[in-house]
Amino acid sequence: MTNHKTPLPAALATAAATTTAPLLVGVGASAGGLEAFQEFLTGLDDTLGVSIVYVQHQDPQVHSQLPEVLARSTSLEVVTLTERTKIKANALYICPPHALLEIRHGSLLIEDQPEGILPTSPIDHFFRSLAENQGESGIGIILSGAGSDGTLGLKSISDYGLSRKNLLQPGLRRCRVARPPPA
Repeated sequence: MTNHKTPLPAALATAAATTTAPLLVGVGASAGGLEAFQEFLTGLDDTLGVSIVYVQHQDPQVHSQLPEVLARSTSLEVVTLTERTKIKANALYICPPHALLEIRHGSLLIEDQPEGILPTSPIDHFFRSLAENQGESGIGIILSGAGSDGTLGLKSISDYGLSRKNLLQPGLRRCRVARPPPA
């Protein structure tokens, strides 16, 4: 992991300071996105008013050290979701493996799944919920991955017209940020 700061966290701090609701950032990644996400978290420093939801493709059969690993990269409170949880500022929420996450009335909740059926697009599912429920307080970012999970969700965020507040910076090659089409 490199020790430089990307321009994206500074833009998030500016966006967080200009909104009354906590700025909610949804981050989707495959297993290969962990290093980029740690770098992103390190670059946030002490940005206040930001809530992050991390949806990563994980193997449910393997005990995850993800909360402990991420806690070393951020001062945000790290919360592994297990039940309905009220969204609060300055927190990092981790979606459990093979779960579908939604936002309802300011809370994150895990959608019940029929037994034996695994969700195939958890990032898309969460990003659609983010678009529908957070308005301008929501941002979607995808880090790495070879599949297409997250691309339709980013389109949903873009279609809902969320403002990106200059979040897409030159030189930031490892992530995509949803943004509305040019006016």
